Amino acid sequence: MNALSTLINRLSDLATTAPHEYRPQLNRQVAALRAGFKKQQERCIAFLQLTNEYADRFLLDISEEIQQQSSFLDALEKRLDMAKTLRQEAIHMRKSYEDGTLDCIKKVRRTGVYP
Repeated sequence: MNALSTLINRLSDLATTAPHEYRPQLNRQVAALRAGFKKQQERCIAFLQLTNEYADRFLLDISEEIQQQSSFLDALEKRLDMAKTLRQEAIHMRKSYEDGTLDCIKKVRRTGVYP
């Protein structure tokens, strides 16, 4: 944008040094270039603002999605921990039951009496 503005300014300077009969036409052309440049600049600024708004919305949506996924992951990690704990308790209970049952059977075999 700056380069184009510089070129238009240079054309304006050159138009002032042109022969007198061509100056009005060259000045009109430079004015048309400036007007076109200004419209294009306004469109570009509007586009950048719109792009910025959509980028902000997109980032907000992504942030919300990340928070939801994080909460879901936390819940899954808690369930995994509970499942591991439950598994350990089940193993412990089975072992305790087997040990108690085996001890009882051994005692019945030794003594012949059920406790």
